Amino acid sequence: MIPRRRNGGEAVGAPSGREDPLKARSWSDDAAVIAKLTRRLIPLFVVMFFVNYLDRTNIGIAALAMNADLRLTPVDYGVAAGIFSLAYALCGIPANVLFHRIGARRWLGAITIAWGLVALGTGFVFDKLSLNVARLALGVAEAGFTPGVLLYLTQWFPSHSRGQAFAIFTAGNPIATILGGPLSATILVMPGLGLWLHNWQWLFIIEALPAIFLGAFVLVYLDDRPANAKWLTPSEKQWLAEQLALEEQTKVNVETGVLNALRNGPTLALSLCKFLDLTCSIGVVMWLPQIIASFGHLTTLQVSFANGVPFLLAAGTAVVVARHSDRTGERTWHVAAPAFLGTAGFLLVALTDSMVLDAIGICIATIGFWTSNTVGWTLSPKYLSGAALASGLALVNSVGNLGGFVGPFVIGWLRQASGGFRLPLAFLAGVLAVNGLVVVALQAFDRRGAASRSARAPPWTRQGP
Repeated sequence: MIPRRRNGGEAVGAPSGREDPLKARSWSDDAAVIAKLTRRLIPLFVVMFFVNYLDRTNIGIAALAMNADLRLTPVDYGVAAGIFSLAYALCGIPANVLFHRIGARRWLGAITIAWGLVALGTGFVFDKLSLNVARLALGVAEAGFTPGVLLYLTQWFPSHSRGQAFAIFTAGNPIATILGGPLSATILVMPGLGLWLHNWQWLFIIEALPAIFLGAFVLVYLDDRPANAKWLTPSEKQWLAEQLALEEQTKVNVETGVLNALRNGPTLALSLCKFLDLTCSIGVVMWLPQIIASFGHLTTLQVSFANGVPFLLAAGTAVVVARHSDRTGERTWHVAAPAFLGTAGFLLVALTDSMVLDAIGICIATIGFWTSNTVGWTLSPKYLSGAALASGLALVNSVGNLGGFVGPFVIGWLRQASGGFRLPLAFLAGVLAVNGLVVVALQAFDRRGAASRSARAPPWTRQGP
């Protein structure tokens, strides 16, 4: 990836008239460092996110048989699917503080093994209560993963390449839906598993095993910081250190303390955005197999393949939009516009009775909320640094995942009350529209704050036009 210009300023890595200790470096050298980081780190995290998301969402496919065996009502299933997010939200901030203190290698390795063991235990649930306990435990175990990896990437990738890194990393999520759905459905309908367990129980057990092996691999593969990486040359380490240090110096009104992050206005606004986004995202992920099944007479395997199509389109779109955001340096409308697009998609499904339009609307809605959610992760590092960034990312992720409870529960409640999915999808349209409006309002707040600071500054410190 070629280094980009930041907000119209001097290109990172480009030669200038000032004395530069790295002046012998070329743009291609700097792009090669980013490419090396991407090759070394991103594939591992994509695979980890694939397994992580598969273990938390395979309940959506399992529900096609599990609900009847455990005698779950739509509300019961909505609670079980969403209760994961309550534990996830409560544990997110302490998990990322521990990550900041313990280090990436040990922390990510340990929690990956932990969630694998808990996911395996879900295969032995026998009623509504035991399912809810297993989902709560899984939320505790997984709470530190996503915010931890996002924090880790900010310690390795300069801001001008971070959007793409975030987008490729989070692609593990839709890949889990695209590939995991058919895998889960195959296990669900596979004959001859038996051994006193239902196939949906084997589904949980089989899909939990990769996490345990991945956790052990992380403990020997990952480096905590660029300075510890033997696979980087000294000049590459120096370039990264200077880029990341320069980025810290250019932040405005940055918060650095853990507690400061919890009362930082923009971070609270971004937490609300993530809550709204994940209300849609997790709600759709947990219910989409049943929504698709309601469109017509499809087999379990057909439903699983159809379930992956919207996420395949969303993953590709998110990477393209994130790369464009990195190239232009613009973030707000790369987050808000997809949210408004997703709103239109949900309304299309809610207001029409055509199976073709329903399918198109679901794809548009998924592209919208997925892209908005992905690029939205680039906003927090603009306001936070150090330990505050660790707790701030965790706060955004934790509050956001409360939406992961609200979405599945409200969809289940509205479905039970209305007898269908039209009203729940109209609700999601409104939620996503508010998300876009909050992002736009945050940009307006930033501009007013910048104008106010400029007006209060002494005349000799102001920049000319």
